[in-house]
Amino acid sequence: MPRTFGWARSVPWCHYAREWAKKTLLLIRLLLGLVRGDPETAAADSRALADIVSRYDLPAFWAGWAAFFQGWAKRSGGAEETRPADMRRGIAIYREQGALVWLSSVEAALAIAEASAGEIDAGLRRLDDALAELERTERWYEVEMHRIRAEILLKRDPANTAAAEQSLQAAIAIAQSQKARSFELRAALSLAKLYRAANRDADAYAVLAPVVEGFPPTQQFPELTEAQTLLSALSESDAVRSAAVSQRRLRLQTSLGNGLFHAKGYGAPETSAAFARAREMANRVKDASERFSAYYGLWVGHLTRCEPAPLREMTELFLHEATARPDCPEAVVAHKISGYTRWYLGDFAGAHQHFQKTIELYDQARHADFANGFGNDPRASAEVFDAISLWVLGRIDEALPLAHRAFADAESAAHPPTMGVVLTWPAFLGLFRRSPEAVATYSQALADIVSIRPPSLLGRLRGIFSGLGKVVRRCQCVEPPGDATRHHHLSGAACSGVDEPCRSRARDRRSERR
Repeated sequence: MPRTFGWARSVPWCHYAREWAKKTLLLIRLLLGLVRGDPETAAADSRALADIVSRYDLPAFWAGWAAFFQGWAKRSGGAEETRPADMRRGIAIYREQGALVWLSSVEAALAIAEASAGEIDAGLRRLDDALAELERTERWYEVEMHRIRAEILLKRDPANTAAAEQSLQAAIAIAQSQKARSFELRAALSLAKLYRAANRDADAYAVLAPVVEGFPPTQQFPELTEAQTLLSALSESDAVRSAAVSQRRLRLQTSLGNGLFHAKGYGAPETSAAFARAREMANRVKDASERFSAYYGLWVGHLTRCEPAPLREMTELFLHEATARPDCPEAVVAHKISGYTRWYLGDFAGAHQHFQKTIELYDQARHADFANGFGNDPRASAEVFDAISLWVLGRIDEALPLAHRAFADAESAAHPPTMGVVLTWPAFLGLFRRSPEAVATYSQALADIVSIRPPSLLGRLRGIFSGLGKVVRRCQCVEPPGDATRHHHLSGAACSGVDEPCRSRARDRRSERR
């Protein structure tokens, strides 16, 4: 006798298994149609799902899905007004089973149907309730819910765009944090169209261009074609062309500041003036990344000139603005300078926390070019400063491997100023350890870099450490008082683990020059 299963006792097991798999696939296809906003293609699938539910007397969970999607697929033949009632019946059946999964997406679809049928306030209430319920359900559809809310708000009052703009901005921010590019493009397209209607072409272009750029080409996503068409039209407007000129000028100004870093020095008046001008220009440009470059340049000037009050102010401003933007790439730099500011002020534990956050946030694909815009590679410099913080905190065995890792990361960055930073601070660590060999090794490696770079702060540091190495060598015989002998140096094995790679690379460079 053929095997049977559960409530479908008269149905052979193999046939039932095929139908079970089919109804699951149908549901997945229907959910994909819901995400794509394509109810027309869902009509056949919803009928097939309802047929399987009826023939095999499936649980009410499936009956609720079938009822919902049959209502959602109604778009013609005068059925528009009955759609919300059918969809509500399906959701009610579904909720009776205690199910919450995927509920946010179907509630949002019902809100659209209610608004289309003239029940705009009911649709908004439903969407707001669903958004409030996200804390205990699911967040995968949150971006779309905010976008849909904006569209319903505009349907209710086209002249009142402020609330809709806020919802779309929230949708974009959440999409960026989730890396949900398709949802982000939809929200950005809606916001760009809103700005375009308000004659804010430059704003429309600024919000849409970064999302469209690099989006994989496809014919299956009509919103991409629409976004590309709108972007092309926006690029011809006078406002966008004027904004592009301002953007180029700002980038040239920040590039000038970065160049002066190494030509004149971090604290030189010319460098600070260049970044002050860049900050002034950045306040008139939408691109926050250039504003962060100006903040960084001013921060370095305050640090170099030992100006603690404005140093704190600039640090807090950078960190506040970067962390307020979801998934902001410059947050990695914000935590790095926050760590260094705390280190400078003697808060080594707080510095360590920020340096660790920098290392955690660093992404090679996103941040590899930051060495050119922010003085040095954020990961390598955070690692070397964190190594010193750990040493001061007494975590000696953690400090040296981290300094070694900073050296390797600086080499992979292939950025001479970064290598200069990574060599300078282990030389300081050599001073702390009273190790003239470490000071000599790192200062010689620093001299190798200076020999192929224009003289600047790095050259001056090399001279400083060359002299300090001699001082440490003369003082090496002096024993620190009390129990300090336990920490004033490290074992030879531990030291060699960090210093030997640097020594060998320095020897290789000298051999190449000879």
